Amino acid sequence: MSGIDATKAAGRRRQSRLRLLDSRELTLVISAAAWLAAPATAGALPQTDYVLSNVSADFGGTRESISGIFTVGAGDEWYAQFNGSTCSACLIGGVVHAIPITGNTIVTDRFQITFTNDFSSVVSIKSTVGAGVTGTDLTGGAVAAGFPLEYTFADASTVLNGTPETITGHFGFDPLTLIQYGADIQLTGGGPYAGSYAYDAELSAGDFIEAEGPGRFLGISFKNNLSSANDPLASVGILGGPADNAPTGLVCPGAGPCVVPEPSGLAILGAALGLFLLGPWAALRTGICRWS
Repeated sequence: MSGIDATKAAGRRRQSRLRLLDSRELTLVISAAAWLAAPATAGALPQTDYVLSNVSADFGGTRESISGIFTVGAGDEWYAQFNGSTCSACLIGGVVHAIPITGNTIVTDRFQITFTNDFSSVVSIKSTVGAGVTGTDLTGGAVAAGFPLEYTFADASTVLNGTPETITGHFGFDPLTLIQYGADIQLTGGGPYAGSYAYDAELSAGDFIEAEGPGRFLGISFKNNLSSANDPLASVGILGGPADNAPTGLVCPGAGPCVVPEPSGLAILGAALGLFLLGPWAALRTGICRWS
């Protein structure tokens, strides 16, 4: 397969993984914007998420309020989803797109919206359904709401088919849009599953990423939804192959090295004191003689 064919195939795989979000999911995504809206951190990637604010237009006498979210930034991977209030000029359901943005114009399967350079105001809105009616009497704009973060593996390892593998590398993930960016992960330890695994962009779940390696896919899930905090690994597996439900280590937001918090001296003292006080009673309950 030529390089161009491989690129097209990767694009088809990526598009095939994009899924529909219903209006309820979109509402939940947008409501999370207030939690994520914060100054960019050292671990932030160059993309920025924007949420539509008070956007509406008149389509042939019908007022349409439009909600949604889109991501702009470096690279050629984009996310956009707009939903109309009445669907008089739109389709039922929204679609996630990995599409380039032309200037400040964002196009989905339902609307084409052009903004000012800073996205603060809407310049034009056009339906992309049917005859493509252009809206009038425009209101609203978009506000920055979040950004994807880079995550780095720390002290991570797994056992696949009896072979220990150390996990290193990094990936990008956007907790607001649930888009995984630029995974670059290495398994080191020998065996058939060792090697480099990479992926460009993909719509994912909040606690799962994947990457493509030498003829196979690597999947890693985490104990919590990825956010701006450290997150322990929950499972590691090869698609159609072995899985490990007890991996070690975590990922942290940022380029690393990760700062893994250790128990405070007081916590260690408390734990030791608890073992000292409770140990003899636990031994009596289980019928074990502690003294011989």
